[in-house]
Amino acid sequence: MPQTPSVFLQSALGAEQCIERLRETTDEQHRTLLSFSGYRGSKPILSRIEGYNFQLQKRRYYRNDFAPNFYGTITPWGSGARIEGYFGPPRWSAIFIRIWLGCVIVIWSVAFIASMRTGRQPYHRGDAYVALLVLAVMVFFAWFLPRFGDWLGRNEKTFILQFLETTLAARREPPPPTIG
Repeated sequence: MPQTPSVFLQSALGAEQCIERLRETTDEQHRTLLSFSGYRGSKPILSRIEGYNFQLQKRRYYRNDFAPNFYGTITPWGSGARIEGYFGPPRWSAIFIRIWLGCVIVIWSVAFIASMRTGRQPYHRGDAYVALLVLAVMVFFAWFLPRFGDWLGRNEKTFILQFLETTLAARREPPPPTIG
């Protein structure tokens, strides 16, 4: 489910020129074993460009699967181009968290129902409390890990925006007025 753009930039360059500059100034996201960052190349920004849609992330030398990525679209706008986008975790990380929560709920539900059906009166309340504690811890981690990863990458958002402004000769614009 695509998010609503929260970052708007206006560039004096045309849309094709913007895409070409992004290709020249970034490394594609190709994994490799022979690199400290895990990706080929040495440029500070990694990109995935498909048509006028792109994804940018800062090259980092530590593992952070929940660091913010910039997802953007470039559209022609008069004699220049308009860049609209938002920051979010990598798509596979968001999918992983949803699968994690689904599995936690299903497994916990089955275990809870099984513990209630055993009929062991002296122990079943303690088992239920342990099951609730485990559920709470696992749900907490599903909530905490993305936020912690975003916090670790808090300076990356500023770095990526400055990179876009510099590389694409762009300036930040306020969001368009909402109708309704």
